[in-house]
Amino acid sequence: MLKALRAETLKMSRDKIFWLSVAGLLGSTLMVLVMFVFGKDDLVRRNLWNLDWFVDQSLQAEALLLGPMMVAIIGAYLVTLEYRQKTMKSLLPLPMSNTAIFAGKNIWGMIALAIGMLAAGIITILVPMALGLDPAAGSSLTDVIRHTAISQAALFAAFWPCLAFALTVSLISKNFVVPLAAAMVVQIGGLLALQGDKGHLAWPAIPLMIYNTVRKGGSFEPLLNSALFAVGFIVIGILWAALTRKPE
Repeated sequence: MLKALRAETLKMSRDKIFWLSVAGLLGSTLMVLVMFVFGKDDLVRRNLWNLDWFVDQSLQAEALLLGPMMVAIIGAYLVTLEYRQKTMKSLLPLPMSNTAIFAGKNIWGMIALAIGMLAAGIITILVPMALGLDPAAGSSLTDVIRHTAISQAALFAAFWPCLAFALTVSLISKNFVVPLAAAMVVQIGGLLALQGDKGHLAWPAIPLMIYNTVRKGGSFEPLLNSALFAVGFIVIGILWAALTRKPE
């Protein structure tokens, strides 16, 4: 297992596309800046242009739009890199099973996700502060930082099924495009489900539901659903890896 994890670390640390995918998690902050450019007058008139509003909008965009897709890219890339670059042979001489290889990819994917989420949380706080925004009335900078940290931790758990889904589908299909296309389809399904107030029917909507729970309070049942989805996908992937020969 340690050898598999070390192999993944060495490969991914030198791959620019992988780290660009991680950096994509920071795009939610950029989206909020664009919203401000096109709606500045309205936001200022409604007294919404403050630190709390900026962080809230960034986290919502991260939860439903950019986060799941970036995580899907990370998961698909972890598996299909060897097939695309024909480097899977480098893993074959190592004394490890398919199961160990797949588990190593899961662990490294979660490490990369944690790095991306940490960076996204820091940027979400620093950018509005650099713009000179103050907390909303009745709030403080400490409150905003605490809320962001709790939200990022919850979203990390919610993005887990997206990662497990992409890893598993990539392992089975040996393809980079298939899991991304599937992620896009279920992402649209999540949006439609939320529009119909049935977000619990689509797991891509779970990150936003969890964030809204953290923000407004309520049941954490979606977090349990998130864990069940992730465990289900990982079990399928491990069984597939264990019952098939090493890819050539």
